[in-house]
Parts: sequence; structure tokens; C-alpha cells
Amino acid sequence: MKDFRKKVISGVVLMTMATYTMPIFAFANEETIYSKLKADGEKYKTIISTTIENEDGTENTQTETDKELPIDCKITYELDGKEISSEEIAGKSGKVKITLQYTNKSKNLLKLNGKDENVYTPFVVIAGAIIDNDNNTDVEVTNGKVINDGSKTIVVGFAMPGMQESLGLSKDDIDIPNSIEITMNSKNFEIGNIMNYCTPKLLDEKIDFSNLDELFDKVDDLQEAINKIEDGAYELKDGVYTLNNGAQTLNNGANELNNGIVTLKDGSSKLNDGAKSLKSGTAEYTTNAKTFNSKMSEMSAGAENLNNGYQAIDEGITSISDNSNKLSAGATSLQDGINQVVAGVESLQSNLSTLKAGSESVASGLEQIESGAKSALELANGLKETTTVQVDYTNAKNAINTAISANNASISALQSSNTEISNQIASLTEYPEAQAALQNVINTNNNKISEISNSNLELNNALNNLNTTEITVTTNNAEQINAIQKTLSVVAGGAGSARSGAVQVDNGISGVISGIDTLVANKEDLTSGAAQLAGGLASLSEGAGKLKSGSTTVKEGIGTLKSGSEALLSANNQLTQAAGIISTGAETLANGVEELNSGVTKLSTGSNELKNGTSTLADGTTTLLDGVTTLADGISEFNNEGIKKISNEVNGKVKNTIKRIEKLEDLANEYNKFGSDEERDAVKFISIINSIKNSAQENKEEDAIINSDNNIEVKDEENNK
Repeated sequence: MKDFRKKVISGVVLMTMATYTMPIFAFANEETIYSKLKADGEKYKTIISTTIENEDGTENTQTETDKELPIDCKITYELDGKEISSEEIAGKSGKVKITLQYTNKSKNLLKLNGKDENVYTPFVVIAGAIIDNDNNTDVEVTNGKVINDGSKTIVVGFAMPGMQESLGLSKDDIDIPNSIEITMNSKNFEIGNIMNYCTPKLLDEKIDFSNLDELFDKVDDLQEAINKIEDGAYELKDGVYTLNNGAQTLNNGANELNNGIVTLKDGSSKLNDGAKSLKSGTAEYTTNAKTFNSKMSEMSAGAENLNNGYQAIDEGITSISDNSNKLSAGATSLQDGINQVVAGVESLQSNLSTLKAGSESVASGLEQIESGAKSALELANGLKETTTVQVDYTNAKNAINTAISANNASISALQSSNTEISNQIASLTEYPEAQAALQNVINTNNNKISEISNSNLELNNALNNLNTTEITVTTNNAEQINAIQKTLSVVAGGAGSARSGAVQVDNGISGVISGIDTLVANKEDLTSGAAQLAGGLASLSEGAGKLKSGSTTVKEGIGTLKSGSEALLSANNQLTQAAGIISTGAETLANGVEELNSGVTKLSTGSNELKNGTSTLADGTTTLLDGVTTLADGISEFNNEGIKKISNEVNGKVKNTIKRIEKLEDLANEYNKFGSDEERDAVKFISIINSIKNSAQENKEEDAIINSDNNIEVKDEENNK
């Protein structure tokens, strides 16, 4: 950047340093001021020579003056790096350095950019000397030229004192010399006169800076274009940031979906296990129900036998009641019958205990069946509610399509930016460094376009994977599930009704058992009473009547027991049929749940792939965000550190320098008098610095004689101190 700034400013300044040209033929009104300087630069004589040339001829006049010169010259000498006076250096040998330091005393207070600033009249000083080659070698000069013809060396250098300050430039921008240094290796050092020529006229004509307006416009266009690029880069960064947030949200959603599917998979596994248990349990229940049905058939047959046997007892009791007068004769037979009854009752007591245990087991089993049927009904209802399991990738697809659209917009923005930059490159043919910098921006944009295109390929692949991994799990057993639900409802209702009947039967059996327990507990009394029957016929007659009445009740109870066992057997048959239906439904349910579990396993696999894909997408968008951030920051840095500085230099320092140059031109043109108030066509200054002779000769001061042709002749005269 500094080199570019120097080139721009140097180009403008060098335009002002063209060789001063004299008109070939024109009338003249000029002043030439000749000054005599001692070897250390001290002035001791000044002559003003005026030349007026017109159609009447040429008039030359010369006057001496003590007026201060606009340019002061100080001369210092060094020998082998140490300063030495002009008197002491004569005849010395070593590395000699002569420094001509010029000071501009023509200061002007001008208004620049709204401020009062000191600006110097733009004098250019050209110094020359002839050096003998016999005693001097390796002659060099700063800001000038060395010409060696073999016998002598001609040294010419230039300086522009006050120009650095007048232009308001730092030496880092450009170093405008205000001094001339002459170095040589000397033996018996001496040097002839050093001549200074000084003029404020840089050019005959005013410089036209109008062509630079186009440059300023181009710089403004360049700044505007890079600002748009920078804005676009940060807009791209914002878009990618939004895309990255969306990808992160999508990834979080995929993780949540995957976690939900894992939970679904666990629940499906438990449902599968429960369905298998239900299938196994209903099969076991069917087997046990068949066994129970067999026992109930035996109990029903026993109740039939009991009823038939008790019919005979009832007839006997009736006979006893009707034939109480014959009771004594049949007491022994009654005793035997009573013993048989007691034995039968004891057997009945044992059977009824077994029957009660069976009825309690039946009631408990029916309660379990009812509960299981209700649970199965709820499970079937839940299964019906999830008959269709479908993974919806709409949000994921929309997010990916949004990302692809954002990428395409970014590619379009970068391509448009490249087109604008290419136009700027074409308009900056005179500034190859700026063109190279802008070309680097295009290359960076192309790299980003390639990266975004690759990202779109990955996004399209992800989109295709979503299409191919989309899973729909559908249970096509709705009618079967409805049948299972109806069956389970019937089973639940039937099991409830059967359980109520079983409870009633159990209660009835409990009453019978209680009565029989009482009978068994009093069997000894019965047999004892039978032995005493003969002595208590009156009581027996009364007891026989009661026994007949109780026998009727017992007969009715036995009938109830028979009908209850038959009802229990019928209910158990219904339960067995329902259990078969439940078993079939449970098997169907187990098969459906197994298919559901298999589908959920596939769904879990697809969910893992989706989770991994969204994770990759999130990582990719994060990397893309980092790259776009680097791009935006790089463009911003290029704008701030490059283009803006160029624009500021051109629109700031360069424009300011041009304004100052224009002021300097005005000052140069206005400097047209010195010796009098009469304005001249040209004013120039010539100073002659005394020579230094070696110690073998006497140092003399030379006087300058201006002949009629305004040429200088030098002769020695005594030292004027």
C-alpha cells in the first residue's frame, strides 16, 4: 500500500519537475541575480543584472545589492565521517563529503482546505561542479548525475527546498530533497567553484489536472463496488448463520425423534412380550378350563346321584311320618338308614368342600379372565389407534430445500459480485496492483462457489436418502382387531356375569356345607336318638313331621345345587369357548405386534440414519459458516486496509497535493520581481561558491564578472574578509 501511495504521489510531483525550457525567440524582460559565496556558503556580494529586450534593441544594467536572497545555502565538509572546516580540508586525503543544505526563505501564508498554512515559493536549485580526476576518484552525487570524460568529472544535482512542507507530504510518502551531497575519495583535496542555479519557474505553461478527474471517479466506483461486495459477504454470512441454526434445530429434532422411536421400540418390545404372554396364558387357561369342565361334569353327575338318592330318603321320611305307628318296628332299619345318611352326608361334605374350592377357583379365574379381557380390550383399542405408523420427513425436506435455495442465492450473489469486480478490473488498466488484488477476490469467490456447489450436492444426496429411507408401517388387520375387540367385550361381559353366578353358587355351597357340617357334628346324637327311638315315639312323630319339612328344603337345596352346577358347567363351557376365541385373538395380536415390532426396528434404523445425516448437515453448515465468516472478514479487511486507504489517499492526499501544486504554480508565476517593484518576465538566481585550493597554493576568492552577453567570467582577487 505504501509503495502504491508513493507511486501515485510521486507521479503527481514529478509532473512538476520537468526541465525548465527557455523560449527560442521572444522579447525579454528578465532579472538575473548573481551572488558570490564563500566556501562555507556565507554571501559577501550580490549583483542584479537586468536585461530588457524589445524592438528597439537590448538594454543591460547591473547593480549591487545587499538584499536577502530567497534561498540560503549552507555548506559543510566531512573527512572520513568527521566534520571539518573549509580551511582545514584543503590538501587533505581521505573520504570527502560536501553537503549543500538549502533553506527556502520565501514563505507565504495561504488558505488551504479552510486553514491558514505556510507555503513556500517553489524554487528549484540546480548545482554543478567540475572535479579533477587526478586527485579525486569514486565521485558520487545525490539527486543528480555524474559525467566522467576521463580527465575530469562533471557533477550536477538538484534540490527543491521547502517543497516537502509546501505539499504537506510525509517523507514516508515521498522524500523531496532540500540538499545535495557530493562524495569522493581525495588525495590532496581541492575543488573548483560550485555553481548554483535557482528559479521559481517550473513550467512555461500551467499543468492541466482535469484528466485526473476520471481517476477519482474510478476510485469512487471501486470503493462503491467493494462496499457492495462487503455488504453482500455479510448478508451471505447472515444467511449461512440462519441455515446453520436451522440445521442445528433439524439435528435436535432428529435426535428427539430418534429418542422417541427408541422409547417406541422399547414399548413395542414390551407389547410384544405381553402379547406373547397373553397368547401363552390364554392357551394355558383353555387347557385348565377344559380340565375344570371335566370336573364340573363329574360334580354335576354327583349332584344328580345325590338328588336321586335323596329322593329315596325323602320317600322314607314321608313313610316314617305317615307310618309313625310302625316306627318302632322299623327303628332298627331307621338306625341303619341314618348311619347310611350320615356316611353319605360325610361323603357329600367332602365333595362339597372340593366343589367350593373349585367354585372359588372358578370365580377367581373368571375375575382374572374378566380383568385380562378388559386389559386385552384396552390393548386392542390402543393397537387400533396406532394401526398406521408413518414417519413424516416433510420438515426435514423443507429445511434441506431451504438450505439449497439459500446456497443457490449465495452462488448467484457471488457470481454477480465477480461480474462487477471484472468490470472494475477492466477499468483499472493503469493500476496493475489494484487489478491483482481484485482478481484475488474473484478467485476467492470462485473457491466459495465451488464449496457451496459441493454442499448442494451433499444436501441433494441427503434429500434423496430421505426419499429412499421413508418408512410407512401399516397394520392391515383392522377388521380382525374389530372382531377381537367385540370378542373381548363379550368375554369381559360374560366373564363378569359368570363370575357373579360363580359367587352365588359359592355362597349357596357355603350354606349347604354349613348345614351339612351341623348334621355331621350331630351325627352321634342322631344315632343315639335312633337307639332311643323306641322310647320317644311321640317325639319321633313330631320330629318326623319336621324332618319331612326339612327334607323338602334339603331336596330343594339339592335341586338348586344340581341346577347351579349345571349353570356353572354351562358358564364354564361359554368361558372355554371365549378362551378359545381369546387364544386365537391373542395369537393374531402376537403376530401383529411382532410385525409392528419389526417395523419399529426398521424405523429405528432409519431414524439413526436421519440423526447421523442431520448431524453431518449441522457440521457442514458450521464449517460453511466458518468459511463465510472468514470470507466476510477478509473482504472487510481488504476494504478497510486496501481499497479504503487507496480511496482516502487518492481523494485525500492526492487531491490535496494537486490543490497545493496549483497554489505553487500560482506562487511561481507571481514571483516576477526582486531588485525593484517592476514586474519581470522571469527572475532567476545564480550563486558562485569559492573554490578550495590545496595547501601548496594560496586560497583566493574569485570574483564574478558579467560581460555584455550576460555570461560569467571568473578571476582571482584578494580575499575579502
